[in-house]
Order: sequence, then C-alpha cells, then structure tokens
Amino acid sequence: MTQQQVLPADEAEMVHEEHVELRANLEELDRALSRLRFDSETHGELRGASELGTMVRRFQAFLPLHFQHEEKSVLDSVSAVSSELMELTAQFKREHQYLSYLFEAFTEAASNLVGADDLTSEVARIKLLGEAFTEQFRRHMSVEETELAGFL
Repeated sequence: MTQQQVLPADEAEMVHEEHVELRANLEELDRALSRLRFDSETHGELRGASELGTMVRRFQAFLPLHFQHEEKSVLDSVSAVSSELMELTAQFKREHQYLSYLFEAFTEAASNLVGADDLTSEVARIKLLGEAFTEQFRRHMSVEETELAGFL
C-alpha cells in the first residue's frame, strides 16, 4: 500500500507544515525561557515573563489542535496498515498525552509565577519544566517523522 492510498498528500503536507511551525515556536519558547530571570539584586526585577506568557498562549491555542489533527488525519489512517504500525501509532498517541501533561505542568507553573513567594526558585522550576517540554517535543516529532517517513 503506498502513501497515496493510505494518506492524502495534502494531509501529509499539512502535518509537515505544522511540524515546521511547531519547531519554530519551540525555538521561540526556548529563547523566552532563556530570557526569563528574576534579579533580586536589581530591586527584585522579573524579566521575560511577558514574552513567556505570549509563547504559552500560542502553544495553548495550537498544541491541542495539532495533536487532534495529527491523530485523526495521520495516525488513525496509518494504524490500519499493519499491526506493527497500529502499535507505533498508539505509542505516538500516548506520547501526545504525556507531552500534554508536561505542557500543562509547565503552564501551571508559569501562570503562578507572579504570585510566587520565592521567585528565584519558581523561575528555575519553570525553566526546568519548559526545557523538558521542548526537548521531549522535539524528540517526539523527530521520531514520528523518521518512523512515518513513508507516509509524511
């Protein structure tokens, strides 16, 4: 069965374009995380929170839609090809759930930043959670693209 029979080319192209956009947004999120800092030596100034908030809102709007689109248009179609691909696509769906969990933990921490008692610790925690999310998400997309190369 060829890619054309399993997945329409326009769907494959759309998912590819979403991955390109997501990678660019992950780069922006990484930059926002690197700029986030609390400098207690300069009158307790919190820097980068606004830029981080912008990126969080961008991902909140796009991430669930991407996962839903990819699962319905790609993973469900590919899973019908073989039992091996069925298991692989099920794993990718589980990874979507895990990435959503990581993102939720990150966004919850980011939303509580301004009212945190210890801003230095909270900034460090947000950076750790955000970096875990971006690293895992990049890895996930790379594995998806490698394993589904004949379909995407």
